Amino acid sequence: MNPSLRGIFDQHNEWVENFVGNFEHELQGVVASAEAFVISELRDRLEIVDGAIARTPANQRILRQVDDMLISAMDRAGYGALAEEFAASFPGQLPYLDQMIAAISHELKTPLEVAFTKADEAALASQQISTVDTLQTVVESMASVAKRKALFSFGAMKFADVASSIATTFSKSIGEASTLAATSTSMFFRTMQDRTFQKVENGLPQGAVKYRYDGPNDKLTRDFCVRMLERSKSEPMTRATIEELDNGQLPNPYITGGGYQCRHQWIVCEIKQ
Repeated sequence: MNPSLRGIFDQHNEWVENFVGNFEHELQGVVASAEAFVISELRDRLEIVDGAIARTPANQRILRQVDDMLISAMDRAGYGALAEEFAASFPGQLPYLDQMIAAISHELKTPLEVAFTKADEAALASQQISTVDTLQTVVESMASVAKRKALFSFGAMKFADVASSIATTFSKSIGEASTLAATSTSMFFRTMQDRTFQKVENGLPQGAVKYRYDGPNDKLTRDFCVRMLERSKSEPMTRATIEELDNGQLPNPYITGGGYQCRHQWIVCEIKQ
């Protein structure tokens, strides 16, 4: 990778790290608020005898509503709004794409342009909507786990233990949501690249455009990415070849790279007219 392109990669990865870090920081506040509300609500509504949840039909009905209670608490604490605001900020990566395309154009001595059509904008908007939906699944999954644990503990655990279990479930959701947030951010950037590179490939014979895998190679780099970094140096790959790869985590490595939280990109390195 030329020095100019390396600098752009580093700056973009730093932007993503800060962007996702801010999301996680705000998410922690949302989760803390929702957790406090749910535990307080359960303490007020449940019949508790000697610190344990009494085995009564009324208590069972309440515990069966824990999932809905949790989802509602996250929504009122601002989770939905946070997810939408986060996804809406994805286009903030566009300046890095502009710089990257300029560096690739200089390297290949072939002018490439970033000019999104209405269809491109619609595809990117669809991905933003999918991100919001995906982040919502974290809450739904968390709610399901919390309900199952609460029902299993019915009449067998003290309320403090149930509250601790719910708190742990909330805490895990922060890590899961942050992982999905970082992954979705990078996938949006690769999708912007993809829409640009599709225009480069348009009208050329299949396989005329080849790619190399670029990005950091450090202790965080997973095995798939190390292999692709090495392989693409001597064997640039076509889009079709890349799409058939298996990163062991997510489909279509052309868009998902090495999987969750991947920091790498596929870069046009050869164009045969």
